[in-house]
Amino acid sequence: MSIHVSERITAHLTDMANLVGQLESELSEAHAAAEAEHARAEQDRNSYTRAHNKHVFQDQRDRIAELTTKLNEALSDAERFKGDYLNACSTVAAMHEAATGRHGEAATRGVVEDVEDMKTMLDHAQQRIKNTETAIGVSERLHLAGAQSRALIAEAITRNPSEGH
Repeated sequence: MSIHVSERITAHLTDMANLVGQLESELSEAHAAAEAEHARAEQDRNSYTRAHNKHVFQDQRDRIAELTTKLNEALSDAERFKGDYLNACSTVAAMHEAATGRHGEAATRGVVEDVEDMKTMLDHAQQRIKNTETAIGVSERLHLAGAQSRALIAEAITRNPSEGH
C-alpha cells in the first residue's frame, strides 16, 4: 500500500504543483492586467486633468478676452466723450464769440449771463439813442422856432426900419 499511497501523494503533489503553476500564471496575468488598468486609469486621469485644465484655461482666456473687449470699449467711450467735451467747449466758445462779438475772450460769468449783460447794455444804448433823438428833436424845434423868430423879426424890421432902432 505504500506504493499506492506514495503514487497518490505524488499525483496529488503533481496536481498541486500544476495548480500552483496555473495560479501563478493567472496571478501573473491578473497582475499584468491590473498594471495595464492602472496605466489606463493614470492616462485617463491625466487626460481628464488636461481636459479640465484646458477647459479652465479656456474659460480664463474667454474671461480675459471679454474684459479686454470691455476695456477697449471703455477706452473708446472715454476718447469719444473727450472729443464730445472738446467739441462742446469749442461750440460754447464760438457761441460766446458770436453772441458778444469778443474774439478770443472767455465768458466772464457764462455765455448766457454775458449775453444778458450785452442785452442790458444794448437796451441802455437804445434808451440813450432815444433820449438823444428826443433832445435833437427839441433842439431842432427850438432852432426852427428861433429861426422863425429871427425871420419874423427881420421881416418886421424890413417893413418898419425905424422901429428896429
